[in-house]
Amino acid sequence: MLNLSCVVNAFSKISEDVDVYLNKNTGKSIVIYGNDKFSQNAFNEIETNFDSYLLLPNCHGINAKAIMARYVETIDNDSIKYEFISALNSDKPCAKFMDTLFHFGLRDSWNEFKYNEMIDLSIRFMNYYQIDYIDDITVPKKSFTIEVIKTIKKEYKIKADSKEDALNELNELLEKDDLNSYEFVKVEKIVK
Repeated sequence: MLNLSCVVNAFSKISEDVDVYLNKNTGKSIVIYGNDKFSQNAFNEIETNFDSYLLLPNCHGINAKAIMARYVETIDNDSIKYEFISALNSDKPCAKFMDTLFHFGLRDSWNEFKYNEMIDLSIRFMNYYQIDYIDDITVPKKSFTIEVIKTIKKEYKIKADSKEDALNELNELLEKDDLNSYEFVKVEKIVK
């Protein structure tokens, strides 16, 4: 039985010009680079235990560009989103996407998004090959700051000789008044 984290780790190694093999018994993954002449030991391991290894899908198989496009949809800023869309429509979408991530400082956000995508891919992969696994991944909950703004509508009618006198009298009234005793007219919740 495999740990889900091992499979997610193997899926996270998928990139252009590499083959990633997963040992379905141990969870060990082997990465073979397209032009790597020093991979003979890895080839020998896979040939010796051929029935134990599964070749993971490549970038096209997992549709890496679609994963990137789903990430772009999570971006709130239209001008930044446009830069990512341009990168994905370029001649080298993966490389340009990564350049755009670094340019806007969104690498951590992408890594978190990609990690969750790799969990989903790993589960579907193991279900397809009917491999039993242990879900040993605890995805940390995000923290949110919720700011509650209370708006109380209350009118004060003050008779005074000048605006300055009226403001002074209002300040005295506000010091004595318990604003929390009134019902809220409006409550805004701003999630940051």
